[in-house]
Amino acid sequence: MKVLTKVTLIISTGAFFMLATAGYFVFTETKNALQQTIRDRQSELGHQTIDKIDRTLFGYYVGIQNIADEESIQRTLSGAVQDRREIERRIKELPFLTGPWDVLKIINSQGAIIASNSRQDAEKNAEIEKNIENLAALKEAIKGNVYYSDFLFTKDTGRPTMIFAAPIRDQETADQPIIGVVIGHVAWPVIKEIIEASDPASEFDLYTRGGVLIATNQESAKHLFLKNTEIERSLSAPPHVANLIKTEADEGFEALVTRADSHGHLAYKGNQWALFIETPTSIAFAPAISTARRIVLVLLPIILFILFVILLLLSSLVVRPIVDITKVSKVIAVGDFSARVRVRTKDEIGELAISFNAMTEKMRESLNIINIERDKLAKLIESMGDSVMVIDTEGKITLWNYAAALLTGWEQKEVIGRPFKDILKLVREADRASNSDFIVRAITEKVKKSMENHTLLIRKDGTEIPVADSAAPIIDADGDVWGAIVVFRDVAKERELERLKTDFVAIASHEMRTPLTLIKGNSERLLKGESILKDAKLTEMVSSIYRNSDRLFGIVNDFLDVLTLEEKRIPLNLEHFDLVPLVHECVAEFRTFAEAKKIYLKIDDLSASHQMVVADRARVRQVMINLLGNAMRHTEKGGVRLTFEKQKNFIEVSVNDTGPGISKENQLRLFRKFGSIRETFIRSKEYGSGLGLYISKLLIEAMGGEIWLKKSSPGAGSTFSFTLRTSTDKEGV
Repeated sequence: MKVLTKVTLIISTGAFFMLATAGYFVFTETKNALQQTIRDRQSELGHQTIDKIDRTLFGYYVGIQNIADEESIQRTLSGAVQDRREIERRIKELPFLTGPWDVLKIINSQGAIIASNSRQDAEKNAEIEKNIENLAALKEAIKGNVYYSDFLFTKDTGRPTMIFAAPIRDQETADQPIIGVVIGHVAWPVIKEIIEASDPASEFDLYTRGGVLIATNQESAKHLFLKNTEIERSLSAPPHVANLIKTEADEGFEALVTRADSHGHLAYKGNQWALFIETPTSIAFAPAISTARRIVLVLLPIILFILFVILLLLSSLVVRPIVDITKVSKVIAVGDFSARVRVRTKDEIGELAISFNAMTEKMRESLNIINIERDKLAKLIESMGDSVMVIDTEGKITLWNYAAALLTGWEQKEVIGRPFKDILKLVREADRASNSDFIVRAITEKVKKSMENHTLLIRKDGTEIPVADSAAPIIDADGDVWGAIVVFRDVAKERELERLKTDFVAIASHEMRTPLTLIKGNSERLLKGESILKDAKLTEMVSSIYRNSDRLFGIVNDFLDVLTLEEKRIPLNLEHFDLVPLVHECVAEFRTFAEAKKIYLKIDDLSASHQMVVADRARVRQVMINLLGNAMRHTEKGGVRLTFEKQKNFIEVSVNDTGPGISKENQLRLFRKFGSIRETFIRSKEYGSGLGLYISKLLIEAMGGEIWLKKSSPGAGSTFSFTLRTSTDKEGV
């Protein structure tokens, strides 16, 4: 997208935002004013309407008492007048004079209907006990109270109404006993007409305290006489005043809602009804929307003209110099660093052009230096005696030096861009399985990885040569891996030299065993002779010969063990056995030594080891004796602790000491052949063969486990750990 287009979009967006802001501000202010006005108006109308309903129902409250005071009704019920025609005529006139009433009934003190304007009462033979609503009114009025019900549907008429009832007393008697009851059913259209006469621009809905809609001014009232749970919940809170809420979720419109509560009138205390007045926002805020629209239409042409002038100036003063810089940068991108930007002004744009030209010159100089260094690096890699391969994160070859081509038989042009597994085919001598996973792991784990020993490279022509190599991840400044470098070489000569050295060690070890046996045996016999024991100096000399011959004998045995283990000829007696007795046996051998040095020797978490392990008991003992011996010799304060941890199919055994620890440099020599650490602050003055940890490693791996330095640092002690298979894993037994 061009700069001018971007600037146009930015300014247009700003202009649109200004228009929208102005329109929104006008709309909001107008809306707030309208909302306040509508709120006040709705509140006033609501209270007027609900007050009118309360006054009307108060009229019914007074009217039912007036009917009860009718002389003709009292005389008929008291028995003073036997002819009922007068009361029957009067009962038909009263619903229109005091009500209007939907139903009006006169009931004597025995509960019999004496007169009624309802034909159904005559058909039911005046059984008021079967009408629960009327019976409740009768029971309350017969006690002397004026009764009124909540909104209901009566069973005798099936129409909505309210029931009022009042006691009829005998005024001719001194104590004025109750001789009957008058019950009236409110003609509900009276209440409905009050609601329907309200403002048609707003919706008026009358609800009971239970949330039932009992009257509305809407022609389509599909929810009439149905319960609204949302309204029922809102009635438990204080009245809402002009809240913007969703009404009738299925209709999906918004309205301003005001609520007015019924509080009754005088003796009529009301039924806690509530009147909700709703004005749709589309009607309420229409003036605000119209005003905002007119303002936007007035401002739009003015802003468009200003926008055109600004864009014209920007195009001349800013965009054209930037276009010049863009054209020159494209020329530089293709490699022509001689191109320069023309400086037209002395403002910021001119300074940008000067800086751009200076940057171009610096880039030209830097590129020359990079090209020189790249050529040096390429020549260095090509002249290396070791084979070098570089791959990307997808495993495709990106670099292949001359030594790699000679060793594998694959030319550089044949391998670049191809997956390295198609070219560098590495297999183990023992089982011919692929042995190139260490390259992938170097990338995924971001650490250097080495190839397993005894690996063969299958060359292009199918011939095989022994190789050794390593892979290291290539990590950028942000810590992201973008490939790996692999260095490999032919180790045929090295292996031959190693074989000769091994043969020499084997021959020398075997040849030394016989004279060492003689020296050890003879010195032992001399120490038992009486003549030697009398000469202390001679005894010390013979003792020294015995000790050192015994030590040399142990070193020779270590050499022979290494040779046997490396050639996979050592027999392993794998069996199931409990590790606990063996641990106690090994610890017991060093208990006296620990007491002499005044250091502790503890076993922790032994309960976790109550699992049968699969291993060679004698070889496990050899490993534990070696680790415990090293820890005890190097610990002067504190002590040595054995811990155990149960894993999925293994038991992890750890030997932790509080000795001087091992430096990072010396940690690299651990588990190597002749890899003893010869530092005076770590090791004692008596050196072994340097094969102890190496032999332990070969033994543990031969039994299917692992051994490693778990943690160590100078001054903080060391922890060596190894694993043994549990009896649940019976492979190899």
